[in-house]
Amino acid sequence: MPAGMFLRSSWGASHIADPSGKLTLDTYRLSTGNYLSAPIPLKKFVDYGRWYQRQVVPDVEKRSVTDVEAGKHGFQLTLADGETFTSRRLIIAAGIDRFLWRPVEFDAVSPELASHSSEHRELGLEGEWQWNRTVHC
Repeated sequence: MPAGMFLRSSWGASHIADPSGKLTLDTYRLSTGNYLSAPIPLKKFVDYGRWYQRQVVPDVEKRSVTDVEAGKHGFQLTLADGETFTSRRLIIAAGIDRFLWRPVEFDAVSPELASHSSEHRELGLEGEWQWNRTVHC
């Protein structure tokens, strides 16, 4: 999402799943002193997500998995740096970047004239002008 955007979901629908109810937006706001308006600004929601992650899993492995194979004792994972290991369980969080879709009608159109909204991070004055003169999918 471009910088400066707001979540479309309501406050109640924007909490990250937490069965114990201890890591809500309200708890985040109280424990960090960060003021959150409604609708919630994207930047503040990302901050909430990072705070949540630090509470639950402070030591996140940031290397990318390049290959997964099912085996007798679980899954054999290969990381981008070549290291391999076995895991009994596997959770895949692929994100949405790989699912970007551009209609075939735009194949012959230069990306500078017809871009996907996911390709834009800043929508300042220049971005507004570009928005009015280009086609966005």
